[in-house]
Amino acid sequence: MTLKLDFALSYALVHQRYTRLQEDTTKVEFDGVLILEWNIINKLVAIQSPKQAKCGDDSVEELECSISFYRRGTTQSGRELGHSFLKMLVAVDLFLRHLDWDEARLTVGRSNALSTIWGMKREVERIGRAFHNGGIGCAMQRALASLENMDDIHRWNDFVGKFASTRPSYTISLQGMPDIQKVEGILGYTFRDKRLALEALSMRRVGRLGSYQRLEFLGDAVIDAVSARFWTTKFPEYSNAQITILRSLGASNKALQAVCISVGLYRHIWNVTGRLDKLPRARESLVRSRRTHCGTFYWTNAVLCRTLADVVESCIGAVFLDSGLSVEEAARVWERIFWPFVGRRLMTNKNWSQ
Repeated sequence: MTLKLDFALSYALVHQRYTRLQEDTTKVEFDGVLILEWNIINKLVAIQSPKQAKCGDDSVEELECSISFYRRGTTQSGRELGHSFLKMLVAVDLFLRHLDWDEARLTVGRSNALSTIWGMKREVERIGRAFHNGGIGCAMQRALASLENMDDIHRWNDFVGKFASTRPSYTISLQGMPDIQKVEGILGYTFRDKRLALEALSMRRVGRLGSYQRLEFLGDAVIDAVSARFWTTKFPEYSNAQITILRSLGASNKALQAVCISVGLYRHIWNVTGRLDKLPRARESLVRSRRTHCGTFYWTNAVLCRTLADVVESCIGAVFLDSGLSVEEAARVWERIFWPFVGRRLMTNKNWSQ
């Protein structure tokens, strides 16, 4: 016997359109995809009325997460999504857990934390599919079972609470600082904590105000995750290799540098050090490359000033933290500055895969 389930995934609709399964049921179809896992069937049977489950109930979330792996539209690029989600998850944890670690130490810590799970290709792919179909909650549920040293983290809101408790309370005068309103206009985002915006643009520490480097570490991981999801959503039929190429073209250091110059973020960098020595050459080479290679990915031929790419990443990291660790808000800002400049060239150039 095959029973077709055509109800939506939300817990309310599950209850409203609940159908009791008979003991002789051997197959279940959900959204046209055959499900043979009895643990999912048993969970459906167990939830018989709205009174037995509340919004946010763990059992309901687990059910939705389980079914999400079988929803139509699961991409071939689940492994790429899994890699990017795990990178972001561990980056957020280390960033909030080790407030005294600099970017180099955070990077080493992330590599060590992920070294074991990278070899579990099937599990990484499942995590990616959960991220694509069920969102952060579903992906976290699978990922936390495979990661060590995160026993105190159970939900994404645990990160939100940790950030709120570790953020120091101090004030800073904005006199003589970059014009944050102009930066907010570029990003399309208004900062509640202006200190984060200043940190994202500062190349050196100023008193208790940090530099952009830790935020750059965080923003790099967030961009990795949102860009992977962005491309897999636009091209669900693409393979891991194709998604990797798209991400490398659109989120490489040279692409981010070109975005930084194009939108004007570079004008607001302050506490400048020698790392910006290459800025004039980078700008000139971008202009020259654009004339020579108009209509193509001209930024790949430009001289790289790595700090410009880092500032874009640090600004996305700052938005991510300021918005309450909202991946969706970070994604919105990233798409705002990315798509008009880089994205349309990727979409219109037929030779991107080469």
